[in-house]
Amino acid sequence: MIMKHRTYTVKGMYCPACKEIIEETLLESGKVTEAEASMAKGTVRVSYEGENVTAGELNALFSNGAYTFSDTPAQKNSVDDLLKAAAVALIITGFVTTISYSGLQSIPAIGTASSFGALFLFGLLAGLSSCAALVSGVLLSLTSQWMSKYKEDTSLLHKMEPHLFFNIGRIATYTLFGALLGLLGETIRLSPAFTSFMIVTISLLMIVPALQMLGITFFNRFSIALPKKAGRPSSLSGKRTASPLQAAGAGVMTILVPCGFTMAAEGAAILSGSASTGMLIMLFFVLGTTLPLFIIGFSSTKLGSNPRTSRLYMKTAGMLIILFSFYNMNDRFDLTGRFSLAGSSGAGTSESVAVAAVTNQREQTAAEGNAALVKTIYTNAEDITPSTFQVKTGQKVRMVVDSRDTGTGCMSTIMIPGLYEKPQSLVKGTPVIMEFTAKKPGSYKITCAMGVPRGVINVK
Repeated sequence: MIMKHRTYTVKGMYCPACKEIIEETLLESGKVTEAEASMAKGTVRVSYEGENVTAGELNALFSNGAYTFSDTPAQKNSVDDLLKAAAVALIITGFVTTISYSGLQSIPAIGTASSFGALFLFGLLAGLSSCAALVSGVLLSLTSQWMSKYKEDTSLLHKMEPHLFFNIGRIATYTLFGALLGLLGETIRLSPAFTSFMIVTISLLMIVPALQMLGITFFNRFSIALPKKAGRPSSLSGKRTASPLQAAGAGVMTILVPCGFTMAAEGAAILSGSASTGMLIMLFFVLGTTLPLFIIGFSSTKLGSNPRTSRLYMKTAGMLIILFSFYNMNDRFDLTGRFSLAGSSGAGTSESVAVAAVTNQREQTAAEGNAALVKTIYTNAEDITPSTFQVKTGQKVRMVVDSRDTGTGCMSTIMIPGLYEKPQSLVKGTPVIMEFTAKKPGSYKITCAMGVPRGVINVK
């Protein structure tokens, strides 16, 4: 019998897992003898014997509408669908931004003596604001891949399994890390430079699958997949599922990209000086963040499994990932000018430059070791003013930050890498006091816990 070949356009194939699912389903059906899908072209080429295989027959194999086949070239994205997705994504991003900049994160004062309830509430607020922008973006991207690994008749409960293992991985890792922080202190705290690198890397990597989810086929060529034989799992004869180990591993990796809230909780764990206390601090914090993430995972799986909402969900998730990526980059690099960077807000003027005045030493008592006094004022509008200071090598310095507003988002903490490594919370009406001795000359940036620069101390 003569072997026939035919190529169909496929809509909904946005990731390597989708490609594998399409190929496997077609082969399992017995209607074709060969199937080769191409993400870059948005097509699948099938080989068969006997009667022609129609697009309708292929569509019947995917009754939930996740993938649709046609004999005609792929149509462009519907403008209406994109506008609806954009509206939903902007509303969600606006909610996250409002929570982040509202100062709500300071309702529970986080410290070594904080109650478990306060730590849980702090984590809950983190999961609804700036932490959500990073971890939720990763979770949305993972959800789309996990969903494609299940068959259509798989129950919602089973489809939620990878989300359960993802959060188990997070909870176990954060709890263990809290114990290590309490035991060893700041010696193993993730540096601002490292966290910044991870945030930038993940934000950029998330954009490609997001564009694929939006149906921009040009980006389908950018994917990492195993060779055809190696990538063909044993699901041809068995059950297709997402790997619990991989899902848990993804949860474990989120410890490498902490947000400002996480850094504040880590700071409390460090100051505890106790493995058990540090463990409990991070445990109740991560439990608070887990509830919003689990709700996001449930909603994503539910909407993505419904034929009537799956396409709108996919485009909305793609736009959310892009917006969250920009949000994270802005928090790190001040892309919109929301936060003043060192030297970018008139540095050099009398308002923004100050010298640690030796004349102010008279304000110190003998018990304070005759330290040089450095004073600055924090407000949400101006950040710290003045923002540039000069001290002497070997001189003891007492820096006092008069907090006239409560810090927001990732800028809710302040530290001086190389001089004062413990992040301090900026809470209205509570002065921040940082004492240190500058042992080596150089310029030391004043930053938030995530490394965003906000001023500089020059040591001469």
